[in-house]
Amino acid sequence: MSTFCAVDDAALIDLIHDARKRIVFIAPGVHEPVAKALGKRFSEVDDLDVTVVLDPDEDVCRIGYGDAKGLELVNEYAKQHCFWVRSQPGLRVGVLLVDDKTLIWSPTPRSVEAPPSSDAPQHDSEERKSASPNGLLLGKNPHK
Repeated sequence: MSTFCAVDDAALIDLIHDARKRIVFIAPGVHEPVAKALGKRFSEVDDLDVTVVLDPDEDVCRIGYGDAKGLELVNEYAKQHCFWVRSQPGLRVGVLLVDDKTLIWSPTPRSVEAPPSSDAPQHDSEERKSASPNGLLLGKNPHK
């Protein structure tokens, strides 16, 4: 993944899956596939440092920054594993810290526009316009 990248559910899930030491997920909301990926990692909180912060406002789902099923799943998984989901009203930025990688993105309001695709080619100018980067990925060596 390059420094500037298109962030969609698949990109978030890949990073969450790769975590070995920590996951910090901060976003206005969460969609069902990402909620499932996070929930699977909640069972590892003894060996994995996990923090989740979401905006509890119902507008988050109405606007499309997340969906009701995703929020419901995160809360169910958290309850099953005695895990605390934190809240921050008005949150409109996405941050995902996974081990030594930091992903910062502008969540897509899906009621207004389709999310970018992390699988879209980044070399062709016409295709690049439809998959404009909405995120920044930094790690130990941000140029790789």
